[in-house]
Amino acid sequence: MNSVQLHLPSRPPPCRRSHSPSNGDKIEYPKFLDFSKVQKPRHHWDGSQREIVCVARRFYSLTLKQETSIFNYMFASDLQKEGFLSGLPVTTLNSQCHDMVRNKHPIWVSVNSSPHSHGGDDEYREARRLIEMVCIELGIEISKKPNTYPQVKGCQLLKSFFNIPDAKKADELMLEQTLETETEAELDTEPQHERTPSTNLNSRRRTLHKKPFKGEKPRIVYRFHNAQSRGINSPSIRAAVWATGPSHIQHPSLLDQRILANLAKSHLSKYTIPSPFISTYAILLPTIHRMLTKSNCSMVSIIDASKLNQQILFSAQELLEKDPLSPEITKVGYFGWQEWLVWGSISEEAIVCTISHLQLLNIVDLNPDIESVLQTQTIKLYVHNRLPLKTKLRACQTKVDAPHGKVIGKFLRMVNLPLEYIEDVALGITRGWLFTRSHTNTNDEFLGGVRQGYTEYSAYVTPPITPQKPEKQPEIIVIDDELSKGGVTLDRFQEELRRTAETEPESESETPEGHHSERGYQWETVDVEMNEGNENFTRVFELDRERVNRVMGWENE
Repeated sequence: MNSVQLHLPSRPPPCRRSHSPSNGDKIEYPKFLDFSKVQKPRHHWDGSQREIVCVARRFYSLTLKQETSIFNYMFASDLQKEGFLSGLPVTTLNSQCHDMVRNKHPIWVSVNSSPHSHGGDDEYREARRLIEMVCIELGIEISKKPNTYPQVKGCQLLKSFFNIPDAKKADELMLEQTLETETEAELDTEPQHERTPSTNLNSRRRTLHKKPFKGEKPRIVYRFHNAQSRGINSPSIRAAVWATGPSHIQHPSLLDQRILANLAKSHLSKYTIPSPFISTYAILLPTIHRMLTKSNCSMVSIIDASKLNQQILFSAQELLEKDPLSPEITKVGYFGWQEWLVWGSISEEAIVCTISHLQLLNIVDLNPDIESVLQTQTIKLYVHNRLPLKTKLRACQTKVDAPHGKVIGKFLRMVNLPLEYIEDVALGITRGWLFTRSHTNTNDEFLGGVRQGYTEYSAYVTPPITPQKPEKQPEIIVIDDELSKGGVTLDRFQEELRRTAETEPESESETPEGHHSERGYQWETVDVEMNEGNENFTRVFELDRERVNRVMGWENE
């Protein structure tokens, strides 16, 4: 049997492009296109972070979103290094809490073994104060859970990560963490590159060892007052509630220091108590914020504190430094920073300038450049003068330079601030409004712009009302018949004619040189004011000219 061989056509080889690599070649891509090695950020939990999460859930009634916001704010620096630029998501924080509860983590057990006493001296008081401080800065309402017994009993408490030996009170911690403190430190040192506020927890711990209050008294202080302000608030005097006049309060040097301190704390409390003190501030922003948000009839006075008796000027921060007020007496986190108390009254000579609410609004409405610096419309939107407002003001990126100094100088001239105070007030505005500076900006350049703007613009005052020159009005003869007695009417008109005739010169020689009767006496139309019943006397004047000429002796002329 013969075999048949079939020859099938072979498949042609695949077409290859000339630029394609050979089988042995490997395509190399740039590293930034190699997505196989990209790893998602992963958070590594440490003890202090776990403690904050446990303390927040143990002692406070917070939503998951609020807990996450507090955590991300406190540990923002660490999270950014790990790649979490916007912080951890809510799910990550909630999962960590559930894991600690399920696994009976030692930190969770220790925190829940702690007695639930907000005012006690327990192990986790510093962690709670840090949480409350962040709540204040973020504008989160602090809702504490009611006191309860420990949820886990019989366990030994672990040492808190936040209890630092010889640490200061939480009020001082709050002082060092305010955004104004960082800004003022930047302005008082050599110019450097711009920086953002530090949120690293370690930096917060270091601020506990900051130097205490130095006792330096400001030259300029600011006073807010409106119709609801207690005490005497006249244009020339500011007096405390105790005063019935500017000199009726006993001098503080005659009082025991303990009594004086208690009076000051009563004044600084959140309760309305009659006080011998007047509250002032060393920075302008708090008073302007209150003026824009409280009422339309408010004012801010700029006061030269150097003209006050220095024995009646007290620092609220210094008074609260050794013995701070509890949250039940004052606002949570209040520490008296930049508030100065004046005993008794503020004299007229110390009040150098007063700005009214209406005056400020008129200035910013007519001058957009001033509004762009002072940001009054932005300030109105914030109920509290806290971190959100300060963050917004800082985002405006207003520079400490000559152009912005010129605008501030113009504003200070418009409010009629004396020249000797413009530099102090202008620098205070840069601190309060959180101006930014670069390494090339200096105070000398900025203050030069302030002086230039001050001298170039005229004072903003209400234009004086220039009285118009009175026009020569025609003579008005009033004929009145009210004075009548026994039926005899006093003809005032005829009496005036008689007196005029008697005073006429008897001879032509007595007539002054150049005087002629034609030019001296002329008939002119006049307005006559008439009361009811005087028509007859008016008719005599209007119709009987011959009688008048005869009485006056003009009939021959």
